[in-house]
Amino acid sequence: MCVTAFPVLARIVKEKQLFRTRVGVTTLSTAAWADVGAWTLLALSISLISGGSKLNILWTFICLIVYAIFMFGPVRWFLRKMLVKHGRPREITPTLFAILIVATLASSWITAYVGLHSIFGAFIFGIILPRDGGFCVHLAEKFEDFVTAFFLPLYFTASGLRTQLGLLDNGNTWGLLLLLVSVAIITKVGSGFVAARVT
Repeated sequence: MCVTAFPVLARIVKEKQLFRTRVGVTTLSTAAWADVGAWTLLALSISLISGGSKLNILWTFICLIVYAIFMFGPVRWFLRKMLVKHGRPREITPTLFAILIVATLASSWITAYVGLHSIFGAFIFGIILPRDGGFCVHLAEKFEDFVTAFFLPLYFTASGLRTQLGLLDNGNTWGLLLLLVSVAIITKVGSGFVAARVT
């Protein structure tokens, strides 16, 4: 219930210039793995609620494991050979940028096709990119304007259009909504408070 809003956290870390610090790397790494855990549980929950058989759920997770092994093995090796020469990253040309966007979308499509959320594919592709010479930082800077101008408005529009307030048509659903929102707020504020006090 208190999973980090990863894009918001990444934006804060970037604006505070913490990308290359130990705190920034630890924060983003922890949040990323927490997101993976949350999305995995969500995918499992949706499969169970939608009446998916246990065999289908098992097949989905086997596909994810095989895909992750493939991406972390040969694909990661290939990207390193292609994007890093003599320890220095290649310049991000418009052609290379377009290839990386298409590869990210393709990876997202594959995980969506096997029955998981598309964010898994994008996340895996992002992890396997080489970090040498700040390659990922330069790539993120190029992505930022495109994402902010194009994808962010689409995301909020799609979220708004999918919201159906008409489904809150009785006291039980309103009570459940208030309970979930309260638990989410208390756990988020509480976990941040406890972590701050401990450290």
